[in-house]
Amino acid sequence: MGRILGKMLLTLVALAVLGYAGFQYWRFTHREYQTQPAIEYVISQSVSAKGIAIREETVLEGYAHEDLSYLYMDGTHVSMEMPVARIVKSQEEINDQMKRDALQRELENLEAVAVSADVLILQNDTVTQRIYADIDTISANAALGNLSRAGDIKYDILTQLNRRSLATSRAGSEEQEEPFAARIEQLTRTIESYGLEETTEENAVLAPAPGYFTKTVDGFEELLTFETMEELTVDEFVDYINAPQENDGESIGRIITNHIWYYAVVINSSQAQLFTEGYRVELDFGMTNQSPFLATVHKILSERDGARSIVIFECNEMSEELSNMRSRKVDISVSEMSGYKLPLECKRYQNDQVGVYVQEASVIRFKPVEILYENEKEDYLILSTTFKKDGLGLDRFDEVIIGGYGLRDGKVLKQ
Repeated sequence: MGRILGKMLLTLVALAVLGYAGFQYWRFTHREYQTQPAIEYVISQSVSAKGIAIREETVLEGYAHEDLSYLYMDGTHVSMEMPVARIVKSQEEINDQMKRDALQRELENLEAVAVSADVLILQNDTVTQRIYADIDTISANAALGNLSRAGDIKYDILTQLNRRSLATSRAGSEEQEEPFAARIEQLTRTIESYGLEETTEENAVLAPAPGYFTKTVDGFEELLTFETMEELTVDEFVDYINAPQENDGESIGRIITNHIWYYAVVINSSQAQLFTEGYRVELDFGMTNQSPFLATVHKILSERDGARSIVIFECNEMSEELSNMRSRKVDISVSEMSGYKLPLECKRYQNDQVGVYVQEASVIRFKPVEILYENEKEDYLILSTTFKKDGLGLDRFDEVIIGGYGLRDGKVLKQ
């Protein structure tokens, strides 16, 4: 009998110990309110959207026909009154005319330097720096597969070399010979040897303004302009983006007259929160010969109900593919965002001030916060790590309450 009582007593003691241990475990793992520590995260966000390009463009007068031969690839930078197409009868004539035009441009370059020689202030150091800067520009563009402005830069380098040569030849010389006379005479004879008529409006299409030439004309040149783009509604942008954009096949082409252009996308409100006017982003159009490039957030236009927004990016990149692009899907990489990442449930309000409740020992405290970003789809928000109001704000490792009811500042929790 004694043994039985002893075993029963030991069993009761063991159950009591296990029960106490279980209670303590439950006490420390099942708090009155669920919390999560404020830990800093670095988040890199990206948005994919379809948009439309907005440029300053001039459509060339006239109509395309079989005797018209284009002299430049799309996206090439041309000067005012430079021939972009000619009426020709054979490929040989095209080649000869292009050689003649190149020599003619070199001749005009030399003559301009020679005429202005007396008024130029020639400094070798400045000229050399500009030459190296132009070479660096060509190298950088070549690395990106963009050589649309290489021709113009080449002639700028030639101008600087001619100026340096002129300054060097005149340094310490008392005789003032006609500059570049021999080269000018040689170029003149070579040009005359081709026996081709001078390029005129009758036998060629001349660029009406400096800019980037392209053969495609899609009808949006006058519909979308810098002046009207901020006045359009979201629905109007959506209609333009979804409208068919095809080359009309009849026009000769167009000149993009400004190296600055814009790309507008329509996105939802949560995506729009990623962008801030003036910030830099990276645009990737997924083109074979066009690398991603940086752009600036120019303007954010939202609907009255805030459901959708138009984000307009300012760009200054140009290439053959970009010059022909009107509407295309783009991947937009936003700069990395740093902050406290917490569930949306933690957001609370006290006297119209947005904030969170934190558990400090056995007391609940309200702390004001600044929300940098909210993602309703993935159920999280990003809070600033530096925001303070009246010296009060969220600190690293604060236990933020993410669930529960009856919260108030100063509430004492049950022990």
